[in-house]
Amino acid sequence: MKRLTLITIAVLFPILTSACNMMSGLGEDISRGGQKLQKAADRHIHPDDSTPDAPQNQ
Repeated sequence: MKRLTLITIAVLFPILTSACNMMSGLGEDISRGGQKLQKAADRHIHPDDSTPDAPQNQ
């Protein structure tokens, strides 16, 4: 019984730790994608990089 437990742990440990790294990397990719999406939205809303409250020259 102890041998089966040790074999199971030895097999599952690398799988579980690689899954954690994969999820961490996926989270970073999603975060970067969200940042790029936010920058694109900001450029669309304020194409001249001025703030919406800035006084306008007329």
